[in-house]
Amino acid sequence: MGSANLAHINPEIITWALKRRSVSPEQIATKQLTATQIRAWETKHALPTHAQAQALADKLRIPLLVFFLSKAPALELEIPDLRTASGTPDASPSTEFMQVINDALVRQDWYRELEESRAARPRQFVGTFSRNWNVNAVATEIAKALGIEQLRREARSWKEFLEELISRTEHLGILVFRSAVVGNATNRKLSVKEFRGFVLSDALAPVIFINDDDAKAAQTFTLVHELAHIWIGATGISDPNLTKRSFELANAMERFCNSVAAETLVPANDFNSVWDGQRSLAYNLGALAVRYRVSSVVLLIRARELGKISESTFNAEFKSAMDRFREQDKKEQARLEGSKKKQGGNFWASFAIRNSRKFSDLVLSSAKEGHTRFTDAASLLGIGSASFERYLQKLQKST
Repeated sequence: MGSANLAHINPEIITWALKRRSVSPEQIATKQLTATQIRAWETKHALPTHAQAQALADKLRIPLLVFFLSKAPALELEIPDLRTASGTPDASPSTEFMQVINDALVRQDWYRELEESRAARPRQFVGTFSRNWNVNAVATEIAKALGIEQLRREARSWKEFLEELISRTEHLGILVFRSAVVGNATNRKLSVKEFRGFVLSDALAPVIFINDDDAKAAQTFTLVHELAHIWIGATGISDPNLTKRSFELANAMERFCNSVAAETLVPANDFNSVWDGQRSLAYNLGALAVRYRVSSVVLLIRARELGKISESTFNAEFKSAMDRFREQDKKEQARLEGSKKKQGGNFWASFAIRNSRKFSDLVLSSAKEGHTRFTDAASLLGIGSASFERYLQKLQKST
């Protein structure tokens, strides 16, 4: 092969790009772009052709020209940071945060390729309102798509409402990952102070990630907030501060999606008609929790937005509610841990939740049908090959 056809890239850029995406050569390898080739280029033992360099750049989500820089650029987030007005980060993200975003992008790529192989049609709801930011219209469509009115009648608690809402969201083809750690590494925790959630909008493979470090009681609001992003076709990291009023959020898109989430879960007209100003706050929160099947956290946000309670009352009640729900979450986690120890350890208890039930099922089916290698399937689910085979055996025994 003539040297003129070879791309004299900087191998350090490959190392940088792999770290940036938190992937290994094996995770991005294809039949035409093998892990052995990528490692040879990274270690200066060979040079890729221009076509191979372009293919590698596409896999690593970087422009081809970046390979020819003399020095690797600084690491940065790959999706818009809507915690700021400009959409760019104002502080360096944690390595944990970087990795969960990159993991989600890798999984989204696999999901998109799967849907393309099935000749799936674009999901009509994605970006439906990209040019028409109408709060009531978007809220109405989301509520209709998820059957929220029916779900309010059927759910017995806000917890049941949340779990069923996630199930219905995945039924629409939206993957919902929910975790408080990076992959399955319990020693690499995520912080809700950094982010509550993010969304990767895509016509074929939309993805939502919810930070499970947050109180479960607040996750319903985060989920529907991310759904609003999908309905307007906007990818991004959401502002983690629920104590801000919508108009106080720095980013206009975040203000809009917060308003949509509030209207979807607790419609203003109905809320105003049933709020009883003659009764106590506790009475109203109790009655409305039964009506809407959301937690007092969500109801307090709505009550403040609609002028039913003062700022000082909101701040005091919201903090008290969040503290109470976090304590409940800790007790529930301790109970589950105790149960696991009695059973000799049960790694799989939260596995499907962390990995999205729909995504886990799709990966398992693809592997069993021979479309995805076991090693690739294990990598997508964040476990080793041996653990993946044990997981398959576990599922076969339960069926």
